[in-house]
Amino acid sequence: MQITIDQDTCCGCGKCADICRPRLFQESSGKMQLKQNISACMKCGQCFSICPTGAISMFGLSSSDPSLVSSSQIQSLIMNRHSIRRFKQVPLSHAVLSDLINWTRFCPSACNSRPLLFSVVNLLQKPELEKMLQQKHQELFGKPFESPSNEQVLRTAPHAIIVKANTQCKCIYDPQEDACIALSTIELKAVEQGLGTYWCGLLQIAMKDQEVKKMCGVADGEKVLGVLCVGAPDVKFERPAAREEVKITWVE
Repeated sequence: MQITIDQDTCCGCGKCADICRPRLFQESSGKMQLKQNISACMKCGQCFSICPTGAISMFGLSSSDPSLVSSSQIQSLIMNRHSIRRFKQVPLSHAVLSDLINWTRFCPSACNSRPLLFSVVNLLQKPELEKMLQQKHQELFGKPFESPSNEQVLRTAPHAIIVKANTQCKCIYDPQEDACIALSTIELKAVEQGLGTYWCGLLQIAMKDQEVKKMCGVADGEKVLGVLCVGAPDVKFERPAAREEVKITWVE
């Protein structure tokens, strides 16, 4: 994978370095440079998306590539989803959150069984949850908490939307698919409203711990199927992320 920075276009603002989790960018003589070893690159494309002058190219794509121009509203929503890593510390109203979640009533559900349950955790009112996740990081995730880019486990998000199902529900199928469809729908609606989201798999894993589970209001007999954190983003992206073409196997 190749990342290039056009030195003539680069303004040296450092936004790419600020957004990069593995810290692959550095400033030199007023311009941004890549470190020699970029094997730690996550290929998330956020450096490409945030660059105000379009100086970064990835996967052979430049900021002016016509494939990055959306031709419809739904295409724009899909292309401009980003995993937000920094949020404004402002809570969303119950009305806004209820509206986001209620769009899931239009989602498909096998046999129309609709087994999903939703709850919303106000993370701004539970700073002890972040502290607990950091303290239990080794126990929960198998490695000590480290944050070279000063990120928190919960990325300063103000809310966590938890989708669950009753473990005694009489579905003839696993409701996990329903949960993924529902959270993807909430994600798209949030983007439309100018909000930011990210899928918080770490919090979902952490709720195997009874103390974490209790703090998040998950009752015994409920299985957590997914967590989507949401809030007002404290970062502005200029364009969609660069992505590689999907490889397809045709069976005819």
